[in-house]
Amino acid sequence: MEGTSLFDLPEGMQVSQIQITEQGLVVEVIATSPTSRCPACSALSDSIHCHYRRVLCDIPCVGRRVQLWMTVRKFTCRNPLCERKVSLSGSRPL
Repeated sequence: MEGTSLFDLPEGMQVSQIQITEQGLVVEVIATSPTSRCPACSALSDSIHCHYRRVLCDIPCVGRRVQLWMTVRKFTCRNPLCERKVSLSGSRPL
């Protein structure tokens, strides 16, 4: 079924890989939105400051550990009047 996903992710997030290991299940998710809004001033930015990974662990499923690896980005706010210079993207849609 095209357009259907195992996970209901917000717009701008995509499952990049699912791995079954000896230790458990690893689901890798990446942020794909090319822009993000500053939470302080709402200015739109396409200037990526950095990438980093968040690892979320859940209780075992069928005796196996479940992990969600999220690669998210921080964007630089380009509004010279804004006090917040870096904002997080990837944990919620615009």
